[in-house]
Amino acid sequence: MAAGWKKPILYRKILDILQQDMQADESALQCLAAHICNEDAERPLAELLHVFFHHGMTVPQLLSVLLK
Repeated sequence: MAAGWKKPILYRKILDILQQDMQADESALQCLAAHICNEDAERPLAELLHVFFHHGMTVPQLLSVLLK
């Protein structure tokens, strides 16, 4: 039961970090946060990465944000 409580909190924390540091539509950020939390996501990870790279994110920038 404790794990169920942690997932929403972790998801919100990750989403907040992504929103601060990444330029993309809200849906893409929510899906990426879901993937990071190992939750069901509406879009495949490969598609999301394409969206972020299209918006000018580089691999080092993306990794830097994800490591926060």
